[in-house]
Amino acid sequence: MNAVKIIVRTLRKQKGYSLINVACLAVGMACFILILLWVHDELDYDRFNTHTRTIYRIIHERHFTDQTVHSAVTPPPLGPMLKQEIPEIIHATRYGTFVGEIVLEHEDNAFYEDGGAYVDPDFFEIFSFSFLSGNPGTALDDRYSIVLTRSLAEKYFGDQNPIGQNLILEDVTTLTVTGVLEDVPLQSHLKFDFLVPFILYEAWGADLNDWQGYPQYTYIRLREQAVQEDVSGKISQILQRFELMKDDRLRLQPLKRIHLFSDLAYDNVADLGDIRTVTMIAAIALFILIIACINFINLATARAINRAREIGLRKAVGGSRFDLIRQFFGESFVSAWVAFLLALVLVEVFLPTLNLLSGKNLSFVLHPGFLLSMVGVVLFTGLVSGSYPAIHLSSFRPADALRQNRTGSEKQAPTLRRILVLLQFAFSTGLIICTIILYHQLRFIQNTSLGFSKDHIIYIQSRAGLRDKFPSFKSELLRLPNILSLTATSNVTGAVPATSSNVDWEGKSIDENQVWGFLFVYYDYFKTMNIDLIDGRAFSSEIPTDATQAFIVNEEAAKLIHAESPVGLNVGMGDRSGTIIGVAKDFHFNSLHTHIRPLVVQIRPEYCNYLLIRIRSADRPNTIRNIETTWNRFMPHFPFRYRFLDDTIDQMYRIEMRLGRILTVFTLLALIISCLGLFGLASYTTEQRTKEIGIRKVFGASTRKIVILLSKEFTKWVLAANVLAWPIAYIVMKQFLETYAYRIDIGLWVFIFSTAIALIIALVTVSYQSIRAAVSNPVKSLRYE
Repeated sequence: MNAVKIIVRTLRKQKGYSLINVACLAVGMACFILILLWVHDELDYDRFNTHTRTIYRIIHERHFTDQTVHSAVTPPPLGPMLKQEIPEIIHATRYGTFVGEIVLEHEDNAFYEDGGAYVDPDFFEIFSFSFLSGNPGTALDDRYSIVLTRSLAEKYFGDQNPIGQNLILEDVTTLTVTGVLEDVPLQSHLKFDFLVPFILYEAWGADLNDWQGYPQYTYIRLREQAVQEDVSGKISQILQRFELMKDDRLRLQPLKRIHLFSDLAYDNVADLGDIRTVTMIAAIALFILIIACINFINLATARAINRAREIGLRKAVGGSRFDLIRQFFGESFVSAWVAFLLALVLVEVFLPTLNLLSGKNLSFVLHPGFLLSMVGVVLFTGLVSGSYPAIHLSSFRPADALRQNRTGSEKQAPTLRRILVLLQFAFSTGLIICTIILYHQLRFIQNTSLGFSKDHIIYIQSRAGLRDKFPSFKSELLRLPNILSLTATSNVTGAVPATSSNVDWEGKSIDENQVWGFLFVYYDYFKTMNIDLIDGRAFSSEIPTDATQAFIVNEEAAKLIHAESPVGLNVGMGDRSGTIIGVAKDFHFNSLHTHIRPLVVQIRPEYCNYLLIRIRSADRPNTIRNIETTWNRFMPHFPFRYRFLDDTIDQMYRIEMRLGRILTVFTLLALIISCLGLFGLASYTTEQRTKEIGIRKVFGASTRKIVILLSKEFTKWVLAANVLAWPIAYIVMKQFLETYAYRIDIGLWVFIFSTAIALIIALVTVSYQSIRAAVSNPVKSLRYE
């Protein structure tokens, strides 16, 4: 009890320093807890499934001349065949998604939905999605059945029992509700609102025995005793039977690695993260906590000389070094626990802000596992923060301490404090550099010419029945005053489909069997998108053969063909053959993470899923209302829904944007913590040099010289911290930028600018105390001593 009183008395006696310590620790621990919640959410994806350890996704590796494409999609017959041929596979399901949004209708309720998927009945034997009503074993037996999530069931049926009710899909097919699931957990890489049988694809004309098609994903569940490597070997043996896939390779991707360790083509269905981002954010959390601990160590050691007489007296009356160590650790742990309680309050206050920045729905629940981890954080913080003060201060000899002599140990303290300040600002400056480079890369993405004009284009998903009406619909819209151009396309943004073996041209060598992108469009596509043609001409509705026998390629494709001008060459692709009529300037039909690859474009209205409309920038609301009126006249059964192309393209980089916002916030917090510690240390240093300052003023030293004198030491160590931070930040961000095919160069100006920011912040922090001391009355300063 006496030890507790001493600890409380000591902390109350040093209110200012105690407040700074507790504030720094509280902010540092709050940051650590907030980031820990985010990291835990990322690492916990898909682990709600009962059989997580035995669930795998099939990855398809296709080998081409110039590269190997690791793809998440597989042929439709693969899953059923593997289940039949390999005893270790007890369940298999295919997972396909609808293209864009579809309309579901029940009586007067009709809504667009974009969360639908085709699955096999084994889906419910593999994944642990809870049924609220219906039988999971028979729910998808009928081709025209549908299983809804609870939210979607309530949306259409309210409080009614949805089982047995009908929903009309796309004003074409009637489906019967056979089951209701609990809403999909937020930590599932698969996101859906309703499920239909995979065999419904056949009703839409798909061939489920086609080994050349890749419309879906394949998941399997192995027996508990099965070995992943053995199953992979058996799959490789089976592939040798198929001529079309004999040069390909299939591998198994564990379910729990899909969210953070996937970098695969056509993985659009998955909610993906990045383990590198998680590692970076986790490192930031640890750095912030360490910075807060450094503040504590710095301030505690700085106050050592003022507590020397106390230590000498306690030792002189029989106090052991162990008692002193216990006292100093006690002070540290009391501060840590107080800071922890304050940190919990800060977490509750700022968790909604973190959710807004990260796009998540994190919650702060004090369950036993979390409390245990937090106790570990407190113990770690108290131990690290109190370790040096306890060992250092308790080592003072009684005689030297009572005489306030600077022992050898004490003489080492300034060096330790300088090293800690160096590390502290090295962390902070490194964060500044990383944040600036990330934002510079994001600006580069936003401002880089994509090869087309994305502004003032709205797009609308095509609907059943519009294809036959499209020429009339287009004519009606072009009569509107603010409509500049209109076309249609198979893909708006993202992963444009790829092919290789079925693209042929005159003089093609077998070694030129590379990966091509292919795009299906309608007339006026290049005009609407403002894509320049560097050779030949665009598609023309006035030339009948353009609809069936004309191709346009990009510059990359022209280089691959090795012709001085490919215009006029004969080309074959799939079920079509014809002539190249034009060469388009390269444009980014995928994100800037990937290089532009050869592209072939052809007129195929039957595959065009989206309408693209370029409008004038003036009077946009009235223009959109006029488009809606025309749409409702042609398509009365489908609600009007549109999006802007530039918004959709920006969404391709939402992960980087969220990372940028998170980095900015926590970098600012790291700087605030560093400045609080530096403020306290500068306050102590100024206090210890009060007599020196008074003497210098008596002998005529100006305020400016005294401020420079007091600030010089801190400036030197902040500059040294930047030298340490530069190479580390460069290596980290160079690896980050390598994930982009098109990226900025890391210039020297970033490091100089970051150093200037850190230095200005440090000088402002230190100058307050320096100026305060410099303008004080020297008589009072001398009398103080």
